[in-house]
Amino acid sequence: MKIVLTSLLCFSLSQVISAANIVEIAQGDESLSTLVELVQAAGLVETLSGEGTFTVFAPTNEAFEMVPAEALEELKSDPEKLKMILLYHVLPKKVVASDLENDLTLVTQEGTNLRVNVYLKSDFYPGFVTVNGVRLSKANIEADNGVIHVISKPLLEIPSGNIIDVLTNHPDGIFSTLLTALEKAELTETLSGEDAFTIFAPTNEAFEKVPEEMLTALLEDVEQLKQVLLGHVIPGTLFQKGISWMVHQTAPGTKETEIQTQVFKGGVVKVSSIESSARIEDYDMIASNGVIHAIDTPLHIDLSAQE
Repeated sequence: MKIVLTSLLCFSLSQVISAANIVEIAQGDESLSTLVELVQAAGLVETLSGEGTFTVFAPTNEAFEMVPAEALEELKSDPEKLKMILLYHVLPKKVVASDLENDLTLVTQEGTNLRVNVYLKSDFYPGFVTVNGVRLSKANIEADNGVIHVISKPLLEIPSGNIIDVLTNHPDGIFSTLLTALEKAELTETLSGEDAFTIFAPTNEAFEKVPEEMLTALLEDVEQLKQVLLGHVIPGTLFQKGISWMVHQTAPGTKETEIQTQVFKGGVVKVSSIESSARIEDYDMIASNGVIHAIDTPLHIDLSAQE
């Protein structure tokens, strides 16, 4: 009887010792102290300590150090915005690493979707997972009320619309020529729908490299224009972290409209077609239905005679 009681007591004590909710686990990890501070400032301690099942994508202190100090202080001074941002890191259910698939969307506690990607997975390499293009650095930290996955950067950009919306609402208005071309090619509906796409988007300055007469002729030839523009579009989402030396089938699905991404030293990334090559100037503009990368030269237009 004494042995049985002792065993039961040890079992009970181990249960008490191992029992910890999401907030308690984060409080016990020095690398998550900034996150804990923000959760307290947003008034979310009770929520993430309470009953329910949650998944938290938790940025480390080092991840928050990537955010300019002024921006972080501004966020702290606005509890409602801070709460919204933090809840965008939370799923209202438990999702472990084995549940994560490429181009999976997950509804957050904030109400907007996150997008999961799995890159470079093969028979010889397990690949890696990103959430909105941010890499998971540690997965499956179990808590009584859910699970924590550690991420390498805070998710501060909540998608505000589809690809067309994001192109239209860019604060510097750098995609107006592209938007005109997409409208003439009757592609705005395609890029506003539910299907996920990656678009390598030429800026206005990129289109200025095309002689006016050539650009005018292209805009008047709707079928050719459509093929050229769709040659900038890859089905599915390819965030910066997933870009490697690789040939990609674009939306038309033909050999002629394939493009190749190329990664060089110093963070230089290019994307090339048979006719032209472009440098990626800005990455990971997130939309509800995909991601946009700004490029400095249009693809599939032969500019060699103009050089």
